[in-house]
Amino acid sequence: IFEKAVIVKFNHRLLGKTLIAEHLGVWVVARRSGIAAVRRAWGLVAGIGLLQVVLGIATVMTAAPWGLAILHQTLAVILFAAILNARFTAAYPPEQRIARG
Repeated sequence: IFEKAVIVKFNHRLLGKTLIAEHLGVWVVARRSGIAAVRRAWGLVAGIGLLQVVLGIATVMTAAPWGLAILHQTLAVILFAAILNARFTAAYPPEQRIARG
């Protein structure tokens, strides 16, 4: 399952499609949150996730040059950190005032 290049590429694309669908789904739900920090954090995850998809497509279409492939890997780490941040923010939201003043 991990030795044939075609299967590895298929698994990578399937996982990518599944994850971006999950990110967008969570973002849609998080948009209804009353806590601005939670909305912002999941919006950042959705944005980085979409950028990761675009970068992955560009990497494949240009036959994976080193610079683009490394940028794709780096963005994956940034996306992972953003997901951890969003989950933490949702679990332990910062205090927020109802009225401004």
